[in-house]
Order: sequence, then C-alpha cells, then structure tokens
Amino acid sequence: MLSTILRIFAAIVAVMATLCGIFLLRRTYIEPWLAIAIGVCGGAVITRMLMRRASAVTGLKNNAIAIAILLISLSGSVFGGFLTMNYAGADAASAHKVQAVIISKRSRGEHPTRRVGRGRYVPDTSRTIYKYYYTLQLPDGHSFEKSVKAERYRRIKTGARETVTIYRGALGWDVIK
Repeated sequence: MLSTILRIFAAIVAVMATLCGIFLLRRTYIEPWLAIAIGVCGGAVITRMLMRRASAVTGLKNNAIAIAILLISLSGSVFGGFLTMNYAGADAASAHKVQAVIISKRSRGEHPTRRVGRGRYVPDTSRTIYKYYYTLQLPDGHSFEKSVKAERYRRIKTGARETVTIYRGALGWDVIK
C-alpha cells in the first residue's frame, strides 16, 4: 500500500517537474533542443543506475516497459529540475535592462462552465471571459509573451518599447523575470 502511494506521488512529481520545465523554457535563453537533450541524458544516466531494479521501482513485471517509464519520468524530472535551478538561482546583481519592442497583441475569449446536474458541466455561452496577451521582441531576436490586465492591454500600442530585466541564471543561461 505504501509503495503504491509512493509510486503515485513520484509520478505526480515527475509530471509537475516536466510542466515547470516547459513553462520556464519560455523564460530562459536556451535552445529548446539543448534543454531537452540535457534532460534526456540526465534521465538516461539515472535510469542506467536503476536498470536492474526497474521492475521493483515501477511495480511492473515487464522490465523493458519499466525501463522506458523510468527513462521518460526521470528525463522530465531532470529537464524541469535543470531549468528550475537555473531560474531560481538567478543572480540579482547581474540584472541588466534592455528595451524590447511590442510586436503583437492578442486576446482570447473563453466560455466558463456552468453546472447543469450532478457532475455535469457545459460551456456557459452567455458569458465570455477575455484574457489578454502581448508579445515582446528583444534586441537579440528572442521573443516571449506576457499576460496583462484589460486596462493595460487597451493602452498598449504595437511598436512601442518596454523595459525588460534580464538576469544571469545560476547555470549560466539568461532568464527573464
């Protein structure tokens, strides 16, 4: 029973670390293939160390499937952990400001759900919730998207400039905070 709970907890942590890495990938000056390669290589090294115990760790009888699951989950965890360490350890003393250009802005309408019965929800088409975003392009060509409230969105003009602070990450790659 306890081992099943630990396996479920480990799977949830692996998924959350991967999602955190995907989010931070957009905020880090690193080529996506490099971050993914670091995650896969790190995951492969740890999987190699656990290869003989893969069936016991995952609870599966088929060793090949157990190794594949270990490789995928550990690669995602290393990927997310790597980008999290770089982002969280960014040095405030290394901060420098650059002028970014607003290249586009967009809004997205979503329909919230309403309850129509026990456990049944349907889109509420009578209401629309809008979310607003704009895209900034940095002088070196990188671009990233920021969310903004409606009041600020209305005042933003395409082609305007905005100051962005860039920090040196703990592992050497620049991050935008």
